[in-house]
Amino acid sequence: MENATAVIGMGLMGTAIAARLCTIGRPVVVWNRTPLKCTPLADKGALVAKTARDAIDTADTVILVTTTTNDVTGFFDSKPGQLANKDVVNLITGSPRHIRELGDHVMRAGAAYLSGTIQCYPSNIGSENATILFGGAVDVWQRQEPLLRALAGGATYLGSKVDMPNIVDVGATAGFFFSAMGACLEAVSYASREGLGVGEFRPFVRQALQLLPAQIDMLLDAVEQQDFGTTDATLSTFSKSMDLFRSAFADVDAPDLLLAANHERIQAAVAAGDGEQGFAALCRY
Repeated sequence: MENATAVIGMGLMGTAIAARLCTIGRPVVVWNRTPLKCTPLADKGALVAKTARDAIDTADTVILVTTTTNDVTGFFDSKPGQLANKDVVNLITGSPRHIRELGDHVMRAGAAYLSGTIQCYPSNIGSENATILFGGAVDVWQRQEPLLRALAGGATYLGSKVDMPNIVDVGATAGFFFSAMGACLEAVSYASREGLGVGEFRPFVRQALQLLPAQIDMLLDAVEQQDFGTTDATLSTFSKSMDLFRSAFADVDAPDLLLAANHERIQAAVAAGDGEQGFAALCRY
C-alpha cells in the first residue's frame, strides 16, 4: 500500500494513533497479538494484518506502540536490506539502552529509525497541545514531520541522538514529575489524617507550587556551577526539620515513603561531611 502506515500494538495509545491516522485519510495497517483489539480500527477503515511482519511489509512507515521493546525486536531480525526504504518510528517506552538496542535491530534490517516518547494521554492524540519528543536522523524527522504533527501538534525534534527523548522522559517525567505527584498524594494523606480536608489543603499545595520554579532554578544553577554553599539553610538544618516532620507523620500513622527516602539521602550527605552545604549538594548522593 503506497504511503501506508503500519501501527504495531493496539493498546489505548496504539488505538488512538491508528484512529487518528484513519481520520486524516492515511492508509493504515494494524496488528496486535490479540486480533480482537483491531476490530474497532477495521470499522474505521484500517486493514488488519494477520501477522506483524505482514503489517510491516505492507507499509512505508511503521509505528511501534507495544508495551516493551522486547515485544518487537524479533520482527527486525531479518537479512540486511530486507526493510530498505521503510521508516520505523518507535513510540515504545523504554530505557535509553533499550531504545538504542532496538534502533540497532531496525537499522540492521535496512530501515531508517526515529524514536520518540509520548508526553500526553491517548485522548490528546491529534490535538495541537499533544506533545511527542523525537530523536534520530534529521532526514527521517523531516520526512515524517507532517505525519507526526498530525498525531501531536507539539511534536518536537531534539536532535540526532535516538535516546535523547528517553533520557528526558526518565529524568523529567519519571524522576521528577511522577515523584512530585506521589509527594502531593503523600502530603494530602497526612493532612487528611490531621483533619484538614482536600479543599482546605489545596491552596497551600498551590502556594508551594508557586515557590517551586525559583527554587528549582537555584538548585540547577548550583549543580551546574558545582557551588553548594548556602546562606539560607544547611543540610544539617534540613535533617533536623525532617526528624520533626517524620515524627508528625508517625503520630497519625501516615505513610511517609517519599519523605523517608529524602530524609535518608540528607542524612547520608550529613554523615559524609556535607552538613553545612545547601540542599543542592544532594545531587552527589
